[in-house]
Amino acid sequence: MAQILGQTDEVTDEDFKNFIGKSSDKYLLHFKKFNVYGNDKFVLTWNWAACLFGFWWMLYRKLYVWALIAFFLVFIPFWVLLSSIVYGVIGNYIYYKYAKKKIIECKENLGSVDPSKVAFALHKIGGVQRGLIPIFAAIAWLAIIFFLQFPSISDYRTKSYNSLAKEDLYNAALAQEAYFKNHGTYADSYEKLAGAKYRLYHTQDVVITVLRADTTSYSMSAYHAKGNKRFVLNGPDREMHETDMEQRGSPMAEKL
Repeated sequence: MAQILGQTDEVTDEDFKNFIGKSSDKYLLHFKKFNVYGNDKFVLTWNWAACLFGFWWMLYRKLYVWALIAFFLVFIPFWVLLSSIVYGVIGNYIYYKYAKKKIIECKENLGSVDPSKVAFALHKIGGVQRGLIPIFAAIAWLAIIFFLQFPSISDYRTKSYNSLAKEDLYNAALAQEAYFKNHGTYADSYEKLAGAKYRLYHTQDVVITVLRADTTSYSMSAYHAKGNKRFVLNGPDREMHETDMEQRGSPMAEKL
């Protein structure tokens, strides 16, 4: 098998062997099927390594562009179910086209037909990539751990936002009691309580609303914009209960 390059150079079996390195004889059996009378064409073959390892096989064989494509294709629904078969079928062909292109570029850049120089250069640009495999494996493992833990992390943050709203509502109750001592009635708006006089300051993104207030009792609500709970406190007994934010369509919630 030989492909004419310009007028003097050609891609030979030896070039492919020098470029492929490990398992070159196995790949050459398939490569010869892709070139008939100097013309390239796709022919069905099977590559178990590409089938079983896909993205990792592409990294190993320095098919970096294909590896990048394979990485992003993972996010397409149902692609994972088909990818092994597709990679097994096209693996040998895409490696053949890649190897041939790199060999042509190498020999043209060398401008020399010295076999020793060509062989050295092909060994250098071809072969396999072992260094990136453990790095990407570590990254993939960390990504898996992160996505497995993400729901827990997200849930923890939501709970912390809810706790801030609950704490601010309790502080508002203390301010109501101080207000009552001065006025004989409970404050009917949050603005009357907020500030240095009653030492009431709310956390950013927490919304506190006085729902009802008179001379005998009051009711207030609070929620954090990033939380998922709404708290209602009834005084002066400081009885508190919570509801899901999705339930904020109730008449009482509409006062927010």
